[in-house]
Amino acid sequence: MLRNLVAFVLLVTGATTALVAQIRYLPDAPGTWKPWTFTAYPDNRREVAAQPLEVRALEKQLLALNGIIKSTPGFAAPVGFSVETAGYLSSRPTRSRRQRAGPLRQSGPCRRR
Repeated sequence: MLRNLVAFVLLVTGATTALVAQIRYLPDAPGTWKPWTFTAYPDNRREVAAQPLEVRALEKQLLALNGIIKSTPGFAAPVGFSVETAGYLSSRPTRSRRQRAGPLRQSGPCRRR
């Protein structure tokens, strides 16, 4: 009898813990725009021979793209997801030595823990 009681308590405790730890998606929750970030590591700048003015010009171009994304109807007032845009200077080989890689990223859906 005691063994069954202990097994039942362990089962309920495990199930409760698993249910509490679940992530709940909020598809109707208003999203947020997270702050812009830009990364240009010194090693990457050195590998692509980017001058400080070129790095600032790249960030300016990426900020212009960020402005376009912010004015897009689906992203202007996000619902159900948060938006995070970030740019970085990449040292991956490109077609031209003067071409700079600077991708933008978007974060996933809103979650509540």
